[in-house]
Amino acid sequence: MSSIKLPPGINGSPFCKGPVINVLSLRLSKKIEYPKPDGVISFELLENLARSGTNHENDQPVHLTLKDTKVPVEKNYKTFDGPENRFCPAGVYEYVDEGTAGGKKLQINAQNCLHCKTCDIKDPSQNINWVVPEGGGGPQYSST
Repeated sequence: MSSIKLPPGINGSPFCKGPVINVLSLRLSKKIEYPKPDGVISFELLENLARSGTNHENDQPVHLTLKDTKVPVEKNYKTFDGPENRFCPAGVYEYVDEGTAGGKKLQINAQNCLHCKTCDIKDPSQNINWVVPEGGGGPQYSST
């Protein structure tokens, strides 16, 4: 079995606290091509959000924040090609163009959140602060 040499900064990085994080950098990983939703077993994102029954009040305090607003672009986007827009099943996180210099910024669309806490677990920099939403309203799935 051959060993993979990880690029510097993944393990022991000041951004990666806690146990060893098993995340490969952009240079060592290959993009997964998923099939399009078939409408039987898998569905479009907006249809899945509607089926979840999750509701957010308009005046509800934000429950998703960043500890450091620079980390998503400087660390996660450059090293891992922005995993936030891939690990969130509800598409809450997206990288958008900022200004004319071709820069990026992480936009948080908290109104789409399913309250699954995937972002709190999967963020390689542990930079997303997830708190229980006001009212504790999570998915309200019903059988149809």
